[in-house]
Amino acid sequence: MAESYALRRVSALLPFLRANAVRRILQVGGGEVVSLLLSEGFEVTVLDPSHESLAGVRKALEDKGLRARLIEGPLNGLPVPRKPFDFVLAFNTLYHSNREGLKRSLDSLLALLREEGFFYITLISTRHADYGKGREVEPASLSLNGLLTHYCDAADVAALLRDVTIIDLRDEEQASPGSFHWHVLGCRKGLSPSVNEGEQSPPHPLCLGK
Repeated sequence: MAESYALRRVSALLPFLRANAVRRILQVGGGEVVSLLLSEGFEVTVLDPSHESLAGVRKALEDKGLRARLIEGPLNGLPVPRKPFDFVLAFNTLYHSNREGLKRSLDSLLALLREEGFFYITLISTRHADYGKGREVEPASLSLNGLLTHYCDAADVAALLRDVTIIDLRDEEQASPGSFHWHVLGCRKGLSPSVNEGEQSPPHPLCLGK
């Protein structure tokens, strides 16, 4: 169910990606979205710290006759490529850390983009049904069943992404009840003076239709 939800959200982005000359995509984590992007003609690199996850992606792609570049490694350990990416996609893959770790991963991934390259990320919301459960490690960072998660409100999202432009920002319930996540579409360039920290930018007309 979560996979089909991700497919719907990324499918809605395809016209935007084509309109903005996106070709080279870095996807954090695997899933059915990799096959979708490859079948649509994009060049896809998959970054995942899990050997087992990448093995599953490789097998799924081989079964469909598709090929992507697969990199096993930490989210904040990929060197800047000679040809930067046009687009970074991180769907429900970044927030299992404290805030400092989340910020470090975000900064590292956005540094891999070309100037005025685009990104689409999700961050788990303080409206999520699990927020408040478990042991508080630091404000908004909670450990539940051994898994550390940092939850964001609107001000935190704006602060984490204050050095880029947010095109579309919404706190949306995903496939299961109470599964609220921030969906952020943005561009790697200076933040517009009209968008201040803690404010939500207006939705972009090309993106994230229901």
